[in-house]
Amino acid sequence: MKKKIIGIIQARVNSTRLEKKMLLPIGNHTLIEWVIKRIKKTKRLNEIILATTKKNEDNILIDISKKNKIKAYRGSSNNVLSRFYNTNKIFKGDLIVRICADNPFIDPLIIDSLIFKFNHNKYEYANNAFSLFNSNYPDGFGAEIFTFKTLNKLSKIVIKKKHKEHLTSYILENKKKFKIQKIKAPKNISYPNLKFDIDTYEDYEKIYNIVKKYNIMLNTKSHEIINFVKKNDVFNR
Repeated sequence: MKKKIIGIIQARVNSTRLEKKMLLPIGNHTLIEWVIKRIKKTKRLNEIILATTKKNEDNILIDISKKNKIKAYRGSSNNVLSRFYNTNKIFKGDLIVRICADNPFIDPLIIDSLIFKFNHNKYEYANNAFSLFNSNYPDGFGAEIFTFKTLNKLSKIVIKKKHKEHLTSYILENKKKFKIQKIKAPKNISYPNLKFDIDTYEDYEKIYNIVKKYNIMLNTKSHEIINFVKKNDVFNR
């Protein structure tokens, strides 16, 4: 039977380190719109859901999801694990791709590659969002993937608040308890020193400026972005 693959975009307006970063403008779109519009170009996701909170401040994210014709779920503000678990109870994914909303250059080709390479019959988790196990992926183009069974397992064994807030942190801190597939970055994007996610205002300024300088568009591929910036020391970790 064919597996249902869903992409869950984790987002909320009230970010601790950079307030309202989801709504910050980058070129002609806000940060969250970059993520949604680029993810919609994937070929292997059956459904895309924006998972946000029940807080009034996140009403605007629901409006954005409707505008971009993707579904949404509202759950816990701090317990991201329960938000994902309850999202999946509704949308019933066999495989879940976790998409972080602070990655404006997330690449649909890299997401599709992750889904294609993930051996869900043998492994519980894989990642090409950053350089895990010296995979050499840059930070900000990819995502994480895991099975429904993995999410269910986490919902039963996770106790600490930090692991509920940071969804896959328990897996990464307890690697021996999970079957983790190691995926190596292709040579043309093998630059683990480069960081393209937005955590701080400094990160935002870097992304804003390169979009303007190099005319980066919604369809610009990850290796093209790397070629623009790899000689620019400001992007090294």
